[in-house]
Amino acid sequence: MSFTEHEMHGLIAGKCVAGDMKVNEELPAYLVRKMQELESERDMYRNAEMSWEKAMMSAIGEDGTGSVTKAISDLKAERGALAAKLSRYSMSAGEADQRFCESRAVRVALGFGADAEDVAPVDLTDKINALAAENKVLDSAIGAIADAYETGLKDLLAQEIDTAVTTTTPATDAYANQLRAEGAASVGTLIRACAHEFPDSAEDIVEECAMIADNRAINLRKENANG
Repeated sequence: MSFTEHEMHGLIAGKCVAGDMKVNEELPAYLVRKMQELESERDMYRNAEMSWEKAMMSAIGEDGTGSVTKAISDLKAERGALAAKLSRYSMSAGEADQRFCESRAVRVALGFGADAEDVAPVDLTDKINALAAENKVLDSAIGAIADAYETGLKDLLAQEIDTAVTTTTPATDAYANQLRAEGAASVGTLIRACAHEFPDSAEDIVEECAMIADNRAINLRKENANG
């Protein structure tokens, strides 16, 4: 219900009639009805607000309006801290491409396929840890050989050398084979790239040299695959 002062004077003086008055409804009854409607609307909004506050207190586990306000502020602060933390992991398209290329290079260097779908981060970690463990063993063997050499004990020196030579390092061997395979494959590519610089009579020989490099790379990778 909304009236201007002028409209209210007209309504009281009987010079005008409210558009929502019922048939044969007198002005006092109309005003009482409208006041009751306003009271009902007020109570509805009040109850809705009280229900919201109770629901918030129940959800947050607090027992006062001030506590609810503080809890909401704390949630906003946690959200801000989480957003700041997540921003550290965001990167530009260029950075993402670089990380992707680095990931592929690491996979290949460790003997995995560049786009293999069955390689998890733990697989890469295991390979690196195995290389580190074998490197530690080899360092120890080299140190023992150096110590035996400095003491002049030929028998001990021969023993340490034999120990070093017979030490098995499968992870290191696989890594070295992968590097050799990459080198051989690159040689084959380079030979074919400069084939036009050779006379036509040497075409078969050039291709044969490139195939030798390709086969070397294939065999080295097969050794790794067969363990």
